[in-house]
Order: sequence, then structure tokens, then C-alpha cells
Amino acid sequence: GFFMPTWLSADWLAVPGYPRVNEETGEAPQPATAAIYFASPAHPDMLLRLDATALDAAREIHQVAPAPDGPNGPRLLVTASGENFEQRLFRVDAPKSWNDLHADAAAAGKKPQAVVDGLEPWVLSLDAAGLTATALTHEGLVSDMVAARDCSSVVCQVSGLDNGLTNIDR
Repeated sequence: GFFMPTWLSADWLAVPGYPRVNEETGEAPQPATAAIYFASPAHPDMLLRLDATALDAAREIHQVAPAPDGPNGPRLLVTASGENFEQRLFRVDAPKSWNDLHADAAAAGKKPQAVVDGLEPWVLSLDAAGLTATALTHEGLVSDMVAARDCSSVVCQVSGLDNGLTNIDR
């Protein structure tokens, strides 16, 4: 299933999700880990997939938000958690445009046989080695990201910080 999609640009959106379980067999495709899926109306039959493990061995992807482009390509912000850390904020830097990453993944991917209903997209794995994930927080729990309409800024909530203000509301 997918959760809370967000537009990264006029042509691409990103959404956290898991591979869909086969309703007839109950089996999930492997690897059945969380991932960020990228979709474009220009390629409705394909999805790009970035596995959660690319973010410091994360197990869960909670939210994705657009960020201003970096020196080499687009950026996004991601909240993710793993066995050894709570919801952290990560910045993911792509080495080139989403369209170029799509072209690379499509050229490297082996197209599967057509599915019976014709409704399932071709899922292409992004090469995580080409992307850089940087943890921006190392403590606290990051949640509730909201991006400005022009992607110039993002706000989020960070709770559970040990900042010495335990009696602030008293």
C-alpha cells in the first residue's frame, strides 16, 4: 500500500509504501521492505523504487517532502525509522533529474511479462549508490512535515528532545 503522496515537481511525485500482497496467495513480493516510490504521469505504467535501507538501514518510511534542488539534481526530505533509531529526518540528494534517473533505471531494468489485468506498473529499482542520504537529525522524533507550495522550505515537528526544558509548561 501507499501513504501520503507528495509532488516533487510538476512531473514527479513520491510516496512511501510497501509492495502489495497478492490477494490470492497472500504472498508479498521480495524484498518486501518499505520504500519510496516515484511516479510520473508521463510514465503511468512504471514506478521507480528506492528501498528504505538506503537511508541508514531504515525499515520504515513515514513521510516524503520536496526540497530545493541541490548542485547536481533534485532533493527530497524523508522521515524514516529503523531498528536502531526513531523517526529521523534525512535529506536525499539525487545525482541527476528524475527523468534521467528514470531513463537509467528503464535501460538497466528487465521488463517483466505483462500482468493479466494490465493494471500493475513495472517497478524499477533506483541505484541507491548514486543517491546520497544524509541524516539531518540524530535525536528526537521527527513528524508532521509540510512543504511550502514552491518547495522553498519545509517545517516539521521534533519531539522528545532532551533540551533541559522539562518544566517549561509549569
